[in-house]
Amino acid sequence: MEAHVTPLQPCLELPSELPVSWLHWLEAFQTYIVALGLGKLDGMRVLVLLVHNLGTEGQRLFQMLSPTDYYEEAIERLTSYFAKPKNVAWHTKTRRRQREAKLSNPTPYGDGINIMGPEGWLGLQRVVKLDSVSVPMMVATATTQSIRVNDWESGNVTTSEGENGQCVCQVFLPDTTFPADRVQKMQEFNKDLTLEVEIQTKKILGYEGKLEVYLKELEEMTLRMDLLRSPDYIKLDFDLLRTELREFEALVSQLKASLGSSSPLFDSLYTEIRNLTLIVNQLETYDKNNLKVMQIELAKLQKKLEECQKDHNLIKPDIGNCNHAGILEISKPTVVQINAHLSPSYIYGGWGKDSKPLRGYETMYFYASSTNPHIYDFYFYSNYEKLIQRSQFSRQHPPSAWVGTGNNFVVRNNVVYYQHNTPFGMTKLNLTTSAYDSRVIPTASSRFSYSYYDKQNLDFAADEYGLWVMYASEANRGKIVLAKVDEKLFGIENEMNTGVFKTTTGNAFMACGVMYATRSVDINTEEIFYTFDTKTKKEKHLSIRFQKFQNKYSNLDYNPTDQKLYMYNNGYLVSYNVKFNKSVSLWSEGSGAEDKCTCDAFLPSSTFPAGDLVGVEQTAEESSQKLELELGKLEDYEIKMTQYAEKIIKLTAEIEKLEKKPDGYDQNYFDEKKVEIKQAEALIKELQLSFNGSTTVFESLSVEITAAVATLTKLEKTYDKNMVLLTRREYIKVQVQLEECERRHQEFFNPNIGSCAHTGIVKVSKPIVSHLNNHLHTGYKFGGWGKDSKPLPERESMYWYSGYTSPSFFEIRFYANYKSFILRNSFQHHRLHSRWYGYGNNYIIRENTLYYQLNNPFGIAKLNFTTMKYESRVIPKASKKFSYRNSPSQYFDFAADETGLWVIYATEESGGRIVLAKISEASFGIEEEWQTSIYKPGISNAFMVCGVMYAVRTADILTEEIFYKYDTKTSQEFYFHIPFERFQDKFSNLDYNPTDQKLYMYNDGYYVNYRLWFNHTAEATVKPLLF
Repeated sequence: MEAHVTPLQPCLELPSELPVSWLHWLEAFQTYIVALGLGKLDGMRVLVLLVHNLGTEGQRLFQMLSPTDYYEEAIERLTSYFAKPKNVAWHTKTRRRQREAKLSNPTPYGDGINIMGPEGWLGLQRVVKLDSVSVPMMVATATTQSIRVNDWESGNVTTSEGENGQCVCQVFLPDTTFPADRVQKMQEFNKDLTLEVEIQTKKILGYEGKLEVYLKELEEMTLRMDLLRSPDYIKLDFDLLRTELREFEALVSQLKASLGSSSPLFDSLYTEIRNLTLIVNQLETYDKNNLKVMQIELAKLQKKLEECQKDHNLIKPDIGNCNHAGILEISKPTVVQINAHLSPSYIYGGWGKDSKPLRGYETMYFYASSTNPHIYDFYFYSNYEKLIQRSQFSRQHPPSAWVGTGNNFVVRNNVVYYQHNTPFGMTKLNLTTSAYDSRVIPTASSRFSYSYYDKQNLDFAADEYGLWVMYASEANRGKIVLAKVDEKLFGIENEMNTGVFKTTTGNAFMACGVMYATRSVDINTEEIFYTFDTKTKKEKHLSIRFQKFQNKYSNLDYNPTDQKLYMYNNGYLVSYNVKFNKSVSLWSEGSGAEDKCTCDAFLPSSTFPAGDLVGVEQTAEESSQKLELELGKLEDYEIKMTQYAEKIIKLTAEIEKLEKKPDGYDQNYFDEKKVEIKQAEALIKELQLSFNGSTTVFESLSVEITAAVATLTKLEKTYDKNMVLLTRREYIKVQVQLEECERRHQEFFNPNIGSCAHTGIVKVSKPIVSHLNNHLHTGYKFGGWGKDSKPLPERESMYWYSGYTSPSFFEIRFYANYKSFILRNSFQHHRLHSRWYGYGNNYIIRENTLYYQLNNPFGIAKLNFTTMKYESRVIPKASKKFSYRNSPSQYFDFAADETGLWVIYATEESGGRIVLAKISEASFGIEEEWQTSIYKPGISNAFMVCGVMYAVRTADILTEEIFYKYDTKTSQEFYFHIPFERFQDKFSNLDYNPTDQKLYMYNDGYYVNYRLWFNHTAEATVKPLLF
């Protein structure tokens, strides 16, 4: 159908104004995708079509706006950008000035390009006042080599004063248009050329090997011919030959003995060799005992020196300076003391310093804490010593109407900023005037808190750039929204949506206009894993780990006055030194006299070297001609090789006849055959020389192509600023993946039950919602459902269910088939004996046996419904401290797959990381254990497929993702990304069933299941059990 639809006009090919308004073009695009038979639900395909039709310049702008994987978000960002008003008068005036400047002062750099508008060169921005309009001036990033425009030639940077005395700057750039099509063509051509040269070179090497074999065969033929005509010709006697060889060996031994007795030189050499052997052995011993020890000690000293230097660097901050590329490292925690109340139960709170102190208050510290998330008192200390002595100079006790909640408060300019719940919003307390004030943030939601504690809905932060507040909104699907706070008006200046889900984040803070988000790695380790730059609106994923003193914390904030992090860590006051990456300078400052108008611009040295590309194109053409010539020769070589092979086969057959009846032929016949063999030898040697010439040519071609590829790679990295070629390659890659996905679509509905002939899960379907739970009660949020993973005969269609209002487990229901399950007609309802009650919701049914968690004693239990026999086992190292993050008391998670029965848990010894164990179904004992690196409280759930454990975590309020797997066959772990939708926010049970290759989820009281796609490109690595 697509072939009959008229292609859509690209939105924006070149840097200029839009040919038509964005809204008109968007309407045309939506009509276009409808004509193609597509819609928004087609997801990635529609997004790829959108990016493709944006045009070259439109794609560049889309990259600048932080690209997304969601079509709706892409439309929202593009609409926000293109629909904003442009200063048309400024563009018109600038273009007129450019034309006038070009006529009056022509330059060799090409047409002037206006870099002041939003479609200009991409880089960091500096604002210059121009005709009463703030216009962003693009300045090169420090990662690009740059030259000053003033140094190019007069007339490229002009300075004047406007009508009202403003500083007016005009900048004209050289023509830096990147010839993407030509470079791409050369890259593809050189790639094909390289492949062809490699193929032909391998052919020649193969031919040379064959020729060597042919020559040896011809030499043997000559020898056999000589033997045939010898008067003493007899058949070889191998026994006699062996005897002669032994006699020769004895003769050699006798000669050696003779030399040994009569030659002083031989004795001297033999002695020297023995002495050298002893010396070498001694040297080796010395090396092992001394040099290696010294090397080890030196390595230890070097390591200590590095640690010392690190600590030394961390305590020398460059206060107020943002001339760096972000945080590089976090020190070890400095534990000040327990809280001022001297009580470990005061786990909620915060402490720190004023981020913009009044004069005389530079050394002041603040502290607040409680046994719950509410904030009743703020304490202030004049200096660090007073803080340690718990001797405050002031205490603020907010009235009941102004009591705060949550613990992410800060002090700035002698004002406390904190969260207020009634009404839900932000509050400030001016310590100078004792005045309170509050504001409601309409988009902020009270649903989303950080992962450690509740009520942390509004998180205040302060840095070198000012005051910020972070929260989550329903519109941003639970992801953090970052907003700048106007300190004078106490209002929101700007809101920025980030891509990090708040409830999976431990905390967040600001430093130099960049938001840093943290999360837990294990009970002792935290990690900065995400940043959002408010200047560029770009996000980045990284890993900067640092140590925690205690497992949980309720407050983490950066202070620009000393560049430290302040953490309230389970009732303890903890701080960290921060080290920044100062290897990158972001800005170059302009300078001028007092009232003199000065314009400085630093631009990339990116005038495209057309001569280099022309040279590559000429080399490619010459290489192509050489290759064509050699390919013609290779065709001749192949013909000759075939002829020579046939000739040798024929000669071999004739010599075999001669050997059988050597007396049956005369001398002339023998001579004739000898001549034929010599002729064949000569021809083959001649062909060998030809091969040597072709090999030299191919080696030369390979060198030329390698140089051309290096030149093209350099051109692309240096001058393809808009990443045109990379985008094209990614686009092709996406197309191939899309075709592969569509090809596999039908496989999904025809699962290969019991087979592990795949490399794992590649996709999860949308949720299939069966029904509300059997009790028809939304309060039954804890439970599970599914099928027997290894059913008895005639019970293959049986389903089971258990649910309750708490994690307690004491009953289970069975249904004959899916219809009875939906109609709630159970054929069996079984209640556990009171002493065998369970807890947690990660239970399963396998071979008519229930496996579940037992709390007293803490361990694993099973109930065989055939014999009605209970049994339990204690796993000594398993801990009750570590549950999944969505539901409490999930300490043991049972799972079953094609390879058997498993249990997943965590231990104190593993630091809360998951331990995976195989269960012997016969003895109900642990067969084998595997230690993984994934922290159990940081994930939502886990399941097993074909001996591989898959872990899932929450991406946002609607999305879950499989992000980690551990292969028990290879003991290797992998991180990847397979998102899938949830029907409701939380779930308490997720298990795979090998009988239908589905996932079963108990999702806030609803039965939900998912189909799975597997990658069937590999053979089975695990032999599955037979059902």
